[in-house]
Amino acid sequence: MTDYLKNYLKENLALIDKGMYYKLYSNCSKSYDTRAELTKFLLSCNIKPDDYMTILPEYYLSESDIDSYHISPTINVIESFAFKKCPKLKSIHIPNSVTNIGNSAFSDCSSLTSITLPNSVVRIGQWAFADCTNLSNITIGNSVTSISERAFYGCSGLTSVVIPNSVTSVGDHAFSRCSNLTSITIPDSVTSIGDYAFYNCSSLTSITIPDSVTRIGWMTFNGCSSLTSITIPKSVWSIDVGAFSGCMRLNTISYKGTVEKWKHIRTASPLFNHIVTVKCTDGSIKVK
Repeated sequence: MTDYLKNYLKENLALIDKGMYYKLYSNCSKSYDTRAELTKFLLSCNIKPDDYMTILPEYYLSESDIDSYHISPTINVIESFAFKKCPKLKSIHIPNSVTNIGNSAFSDCSSLTSITLPNSVVRIGQWAFADCTNLSNITIGNSVTSISERAFYGCSGLTSVVIPNSVTSVGDHAFSRCSNLTSITIPDSVTSIGDYAFYNCSSLTSITIPDSVTRIGWMTFNGCSSLTSITIPKSVWSIDVGAFSGCMRLNTISYKGTVEKWKHIRTASPLFNHIVTVKCTDGSIKVK
């Protein structure tokens, strides 16, 4: 049976790569209607399907009870939902052949504690690691160009994140509800911080926005109730509504431009829930 299945996979590689569902009838006591069920069956026969693939297909092992997995170095793309809702998954090895991680590829993997994205990875999809509530350590490789929408949404175990200097944008809700995040390093390469990017990061105490950023999105730091210090560069020309709403401990902002330049920033009121002092290079101004 093992030889048969290996030959089947080899002969149908193109079929698998196109992401089509398939069934095995011959030499099986039942048909396997979903890719995850089929994958688990093949693994039980000591066959690792991804050894025969370049694209790890959707739902490859979603909702399975695996506790670890070593992705084959033949894989270039991890498609959407590949490991979604694997509640026992504690560790995953992503090889340096992978360039693209699909939407929700690892979302809801509540036991996952650490992830290293190799330097080959260019794209992290939307919701890729959302609601991985025990994820406490993340290393992002230096080829990633953007942190997609909700990529790390609800990762309440994260305490610190270093964004590499290859990243140019932080997407909407990218780190929303990372309630234990105390430290985030944003490099000078980032030009845009999206709406709700750090929404309800209630443990975040300070942040420095790099000189490259031109826009701070809608509700970006809303609900960051521990935030006491923030530095805004003079490159910023737009701050959207509610960017700092709910930041009740934030009483002073450091701004790297003049009072007159601050007045020319396109702002949408209210930015704050209370009056805040903006310390500029030539004086201070009170805003709300």
